[in-house]
Amino acid sequence: MNTNAPLISFTSPLVHVVGSLWRRILAFVVDGLILYAVGRVIGTIFLRGLSLLGPWALLVGFCLALAYFGTLESEIGRGQSLGKRLLRLRVANSQGSLIKWKTSAARYTIFAIPIFLIGLRLPAQSTPWIVPFLLPFIAFGIGGSTLYLMLFNRRTRQGLHDIAVETFVADTHASGSLTTKRVWGMHWWVIGAFLSLLTLTALSKGISINWHLKSGHVYQNEEDVRLIEKLGGVQTAEVLVSGTIHQDGYAIRAILPKKKCVTVIVQWNGEIGARQSFAGQVAKIILQYDPRAEEQDLVRIEVGRSFNLGIASGNDNESFIYTPTEWHQRVFGGLPYATPSAEPTR
Repeated sequence: MNTNAPLISFTSPLVHVVGSLWRRILAFVVDGLILYAVGRVIGTIFLRGLSLLGPWALLVGFCLALAYFGTLESEIGRGQSLGKRLLRLRVANSQGSLIKWKTSAARYTIFAIPIFLIGLRLPAQSTPWIVPFLLPFIAFGIGGSTLYLMLFNRRTRQGLHDIAVETFVADTHASGSLTTKRVWGMHWWVIGAFLSLLTLTALSKGISINWHLKSGHVYQNEEDVRLIEKLGGVQTAEVLVSGTIHQDGYAIRAILPKKKCVTVIVQWNGEIGARQSFAGQVAKIILQYDPRAEEQDLVRIEVGRSFNLGIASGNDNESFIYTPTEWHQRVFGGLPYATPSAEPTR
């Protein structure tokens, strides 16, 4: 019997594989909470300045997030954001090597564009009709494809952002080249069908909008917004009809009987002390030009400043809520008024 035979080892080197989906989700939640906290602090301190930026404030939030993810998930941060470090994940290429900052920045940019576009609000009056038509198409096209691949591309868990720069999110318990397979070809057919359907929907919507503009027909909400945005200091306006509200302006459900209400939300950069007077100007437009106002139980005008960094948002708004009759007494002195022949001026 040969007693010098080598011992049989049942141990094997760890295989370097892509990280699991649930850990990537948790890591993203942790990173999102960190950026949210930073965004809220910055937004609270610089609310006035950020509100003046309007939609451009999203660029500030994007740059903050780009600095965070681009730096930490590159070789500078060892490929790990704080969330990925906690969940033992890292961003690497197929050889398991860390990536340069510019690659990491490009990766995050592709991933983040849909998220920031979804949160973009533009003034209706000064924005060409094609812009709000194209932006959701880009956001849902890129974002939807990335989400689909991360959920169902089980071989590599790569989204479009990873495929574009040839990166993976890998486990940290091993090193060396990653063990992966090629993306299943059927996924590209699914994405192609999704984008085709999205394109057809967008074209149909575009034709409808074009006809709508050429016909000269204007929806009441659009007309209200157009007139309100002509007032000085208005950035954006939104009109909602028949919402359920409480007397203090907070939404409720199944607590109090439903009240019919027209709600106007205006982002206005005027002085805080002048908000009530400005709300009266908005109410005057609604009462004069929107026949639906008289059919409501309440007219709510919400005026204030807000910021939206994409990573966090907040506002300093004030609501003024009265019945149509009460608004008449406040803005018209309770006297009857005639339907105006011309739209209001500043």
